[in-house]
Amino acid sequence: MAKEILTFTKAVQQSGYIADCSDNTIISMNGNPMHKGFYNLIVSIRDVKLFANIDMKPHRNWKFNDVKKYFGLKGNKHKVAEQLEQLKNEYIALGELDTEQQDDYQDDGQ
Repeated sequence: MAKEILTFTKAVQQSGYIADCSDNTIISMNGNPMHKGFYNLIVSIRDVKLFANIDMKPHRNWKFNDVKKYFGLKGNKHKVAEQLEQLKNEYIALGELDTEQQDDYQDDGQ
């Protein structure tokens, strides 16, 4: 059975993560543009893996349920860690697809 594309599920589409991946939420990270949502995704992967593997919270006010709510995910800490990795892979794949489409459009215009 093929995995469902998480990015297109209703829960994820209605989450804060998708809102933070819009063009008006670009931040500068080491001089490179990055969506605020993608930055939050990378940091959350680190935090959830820390929590899932060694049961350590990144800081005392960190709440696992806040992560699940922000990304629109369900499951235990191990499943959410896998889902976050899947979201990262989907984000990268969609970005590469978008870049290819832009390159094709520019090639057609010349």
